[in-house]
Amino acid sequence: MSYRVRWLIPNRVVYALVVDRLTAEEGQAMNDAIGEHIGIGEAPVHLVMDMRRAAFDVSKAGDTKEFFIKDKSPKLGWSIIISTNRMVNFFSAIITQNANLRARMFEKAEEALEFLMKTEPDLGDVQPALDIVNETAGMI
Repeated sequence: MSYRVRWLIPNRVVYALVVDRLTAEEGQAMNDAIGEHIGIGEAPVHLVMDMRRAAFDVSKAGDTKEFFIKDKSPKLGWSIIISTNRMVNFFSAIITQNANLRARMFEKAEEALEFLMKTEPDLGDVQPALDIVNETAGMI
């Protein structure tokens, strides 16, 4: 499996880590898992998508929209993408704009989480969430 989905902050912030390339089936399964988390969470539920270890194949770029562009849940808050890959950033920008998502992109997890915690102060301290990001990255 090339991805992992879990809570960063229970019922409020979903964390999705992508490693290597996702097949269309994995992409669909990941999207379904994210949707399930958002469905049971307390609005607004924010998504942190960590793409720093993702591989991107331009020839399959058209496939990605099918599993990322779905009906936007009214419970979804911010979509935060973490990536240093220009191609991932480019396609993420297109996908989030087409889906009318409130999105921001960052190169570092620390910056992404600091932004989210500043925007939503009731989420608490950055460090516990950052610890989970680092722990999850080491699991795959």
